[in-house]
Amino acid sequence: MDANLPTHGEGYDISVTFALGQTWAPTQGYYTIWNYGEAANKKANGLHIYYGGGLNQINHSWHGGGGNELRYLSTNGTQFFDAFRSDTTIRVVYDGTTRYMAVNGAVVASDTPGSHEVVKNDNFTLGYLNDSAGNPMQLFKGTIKDLKVS
Repeated sequence: MDANLPTHGEGYDISVTFALGQTWAPTQGYYTIWNYGEAANKKANGLHIYYGGGLNQINHSWHGGGGNELRYLSTNGTQFFDAFRSDTTIRVVYDGTTRYMAVNGAVVASDTPGSHEVVKNDNFTLGYLNDSAGNPMQLFKGTIKDLKVS
């Protein structure tokens, strides 16, 4: 079943409001907010939080590393995440050429990544990512609401 999510290089505007909560205590790794597509270069669309001790980020991923990840980075330890303990809106927009990320209305990152090649959109997940065997991983810890896709 087609989930009516952007594929084949289509532009998109996706926003989500989330909160980590006052008791969120990160351990190293990724926490998925949304994801769909395939685990191949430029064939996925996902939003993830990464906590890595000294390198923390909000990561809008097309998968494949390199120029396929749009990152809002901080080296400010867990203080970076303090701002996300209450409702925070992340918006990612791709117009076919330029991609940008905004946090609560302020643009924090942009790039020109080339073409988006997602063809699979019937495996959308919210709050987790499936591994190759279909098991949930990268579980988001907090609340997610107001997901909008256009």
